[in-house]
Amino acid sequence: MAKPLVLISSRSFSTGNVDLIKILNDSGCEIRKISSDHKIEEISSELINAVAWIAGVAPITDEMMAKAPNLKIISRYGVGVEAIDLASAKKRGILVANTPGANSNSVAELTIGLIFSALRNLPIANSNVRSSNWSVIKGKEINGMIVGVVGFGKIGKLVASKLNKLGAKILAFDPFVSDPEMVDLELINKSAQLVTLHSPGEDLIIDQTWVNKALKGQIIINTARANLVDESAIAEALRSGRLSFYAADTLSTENTKFDSKLLANDLADKTLFTPHLGAQTDQSIDLMGSMAVENVLATFAGKPIRNLITL
Repeated sequence: MAKPLVLISSRSFSTGNVDLIKILNDSGCEIRKISSDHKIEEISSELINAVAWIAGVAPITDEMMAKAPNLKIISRYGVGVEAIDLASAKKRGILVANTPGANSNSVAELTIGLIFSALRNLPIANSNVRSSNWSVIKGKEINGMIVGVVGFGKIGKLVASKLNKLGAKILAFDPFVSDPEMVDLELINKSAQLVTLHSPGEDLIIDQTWVNKALKGQIIINTARANLVDESAIAEALRSGRLSFYAADTLSTENTKFDSKLLANDLADKTLFTPHLGAQTDQSIDLMGSMAVENVLATFAGKPIRNLITL
């Protein structure tokens, strides 16, 4: 009997401390690494015999699924499944699963790192020292700061908990969380010295109206999604001083040849960007990978899948 073919399109899969490739091989699977951007012309020949697909963030379309008649499960290496055509998966009887919570602490810790960098002006301080400029730049402390947390799921709660222990006062908003301590976005906008975004979905939050009404000098941190913000509005608000700093782990132009307006040279001292590395720690990689493999092997064994997405 032929071994079931498992496609892997996540770049970081099995790059932590756990040899997940060996686990799959020892379980009788054949492994094939494919393009992480899912270019249809490059992966079509592999899709024909695929039985499982451990997938990263790139789109999985109806066209791709049509070329994979034997596909039983798409095991998302991460949380978001917006890039997967769920209607097509349901129509074709393909299971979809993810790895909820696996990277929550990793993203939360990166958020804290970006906050410290923003408050203590670390990008410009580093640049100055490399230019033999040792002038002191005044910063701000988290202790006593009012911080708005937009999106109060697992990551938002972890960030709030860590900041609270550092002495920050937290104002949290999440329309999907039933808690009397939740506040509205307007209060966060006009009161928070720093706002950190952890909201799911596609809704624009930081737009021109937001920056027009924001507390002067507000800092914005975004380790969630690029489409939560209007990058042009933020760029102009940074130039005018309405906002004082923007740090993010994502940009609208990610993995494209185009440059975001936020990458303009005159904003280099007021911005800090990381290349979507929120989940990139050994611990997170191992946990995400292990959960993704568990989803696949449970499917092959006919067992319940713990992280099944309801289609």
